[in-house]
Amino acid sequence: MRTLQRNCDGSNGNRSPKPCTGDPRSDERRQTPRTPLYGGSFAVLHANDEESGEEVLAQILDISVRGIAFRFFVGSLDGHQVTKIDITLPNRGIALQGLPVQAVSETADHSSGNRHNDRVRRLGMCFRGLPTPTVRALDALIERFACGRLA
Repeated sequence: MRTLQRNCDGSNGNRSPKPCTGDPRSDERRQTPRTPLYGGSFAVLHANDEESGEEVLAQILDISVRGIAFRFFVGSLDGHQVTKIDITLPNRGIALQGLPVQAVSETADHSSGNRHNDRVRRLGMCFRGLPTPTVRALDALIERFACGRLA
């Protein structure tokens, strides 16, 4: 399976023009603090072809007001096909719906220790063109449901 690397400005590569960390050689492209959400926080990933109705459930790993990362099982949906997501919280249902996104990275997720299983993927996405009220709602969701320090 291929690895997808793209910056939120649409360019390909491993770095944004302005890395957010102090080291310009860093592969870190995030420009805002990120945090994990409480366990059981998931996202429904929607394919760009709305008529197919293809959806994948993914575990949210971390989130910021500019982007989000997931863990999901490989199926017929690749990260570059995802154009919208819904964020769901434990015992609360859908918290935010239809958020437009763009994939910036997709790699094998070996965090569980199994280096031979490429069926579990890590997908990084940035939010695209969110209206101000949605940004405020996203910020409030992060503030209320963060379960760790912002990094």
